[in-house]
Amino acid sequence: MGPELDRYSLEEMYPHMCGRKVGINLDKITLNTPYTCPGFAPRPLHQRQTGLDKLGAQCAHPPTWLAVTVYYESLCPDSVAFITRQLYPTWRLIGDYIYIKFVPFGKSKSNLLGGFNCQHGPRECEGNAIQSCALSLMGQGSPEQVEFVNCIMGSRQPLLVGEQCSTRSGVSWPIVSMCASSKEGTSLQLEAERQTKTLYPGPSFVPTITYDNLLDMYRGAGRKITANISTDTLSSCCNVRQRIEVMKLSETP
Repeated sequence: MGPELDRYSLEEMYPHMCGRKVGINLDKITLNTPYTCPGFAPRPLHQRQTGLDKLGAQCAHPPTWLAVTVYYESLCPDSVAFITRQLYPTWRLIGDYIYIKFVPFGKSKSNLLGGFNCQHGPRECEGNAIQSCALSLMGQGSPEQVEFVNCIMGSRQPLLVGEQCSTRSGVSWPIVSMCASSKEGTSLQLEAERQTKTLYPGPSFVPTITYDNLLDMYRGAGRKITANISTDTLSSCCNVRQRIEVMKLSETP
C-alpha cells in the first residue's frame, strides 16, 4: 500500500474495492483507499458515487455492532495479509464497534486416524491447534484474542512466537502447548472444522470472512469484495458515526 491515499467522504463516494481501510475523526467518517493498487485502476468519479437515498436509509438504522467472523489458516499468506494489514488496523480504529470471532481451520480436513490434513502441511495443523487452544482460554471476542492472533500471525515463524504472544495476552503457554497436543486440542479443531463447514460447501478461499453472517471470500490485496459486504461495511460506518455523535452530545456541558 503506497503512502499516498485517496480520501473520500462517505456521504459522497462509494468506497473503492481495493485494500479498504476505515478511518475516523469526530467530524465525519471517511474510507481511506490506495490511489492505486495491483490489478485495479481508480474508477471514474461517477462510478464511485453512491445513491444518497440508500445511504441515508442505512444511516437511519439504529446503531449496531458489526459481527466479523474470520475463517483462516495459521500459515496461509493471504490469512496473514488480511489479519495484519486489514483486520487489525481497522480493529484498532473501531474496535468498540466490531465483534471479531476467529476460526483457525480453513481448508484443513480431519482424517480417520484422529488427526488432520492441512493445506500447508503438519506445521500448519500444529499452528491451528495452538491458536484454537489459546483462543479458548480468552474471552470470546475480547481484545486479548485480537492481539494474540495479530501477534502470532504477524511473525515469520508463528510456531516459535506462540509463547511470547500467549504471555502478552495473559495466557499460560505451558497450558496452551499441552492443549494443542492433547485430545482437547483435537476436540477444539473438530469444532473449528464443524463451524467452517457450515459455510456450505466449505470455503473456496482462505481466509473467508463473514460480516453479520454475510459471506465474503477474501482474494488478496487489490481484489474485489462483494457488493453486499461493501454495503454492510458502509452501514457499519454510519453506525459508528451515530455513536460518535452520541458521545459528543454526552460530553457537551
